[in-house]
Amino acid sequence: MKKLLLLLALTISITTYAQDKTNYPTPNSKSFFWKDGNDKIVPVKYNHNIKHKFPTRKYNMLITNIMISTKYKCDNFSSYVPIELTLSETKSGIFWTVQTKYKCTNDDGKVVEATAHYVITEHYTLMDYKYD
Repeated sequence: MKKLLLLLALTISITTYAQDKTNYPTPNSKSFFWKDGNDKIVPVKYNHNIKHKFPTRKYNMLITNIMISTKYKCDNFSSYVPIELTLSETKSGIFWTVQTKYKCTNDDGKVVEATAHYVITEHYTLMDYKYD
């Protein structure tokens, strides 16, 4: 009985600890945890529509760059709240597209939902995607 209680206590503490930390999504993830502009951990919906297998270090670096780049699109960085991240493959398969949805406060003080678009090149470089 003591072992069962100890196991239950460890499981609860590990689960609670895991929710206090950010994590990187895997290709099979439906969501992950990331910090908002006030360092609060929030869930982020995740869609991975890419067949290409990224090297883990490059993949984690790209996720970090995407999330930080999106945060700095906000007029007020501390108002940044990530909502969703989508990675998609292009028909050529040479580069990949990224779409992030987030909330932030604009210059007028209104909370708005915005979308940022990026491209990941064949050399794993993140670039802003500009519509013409």
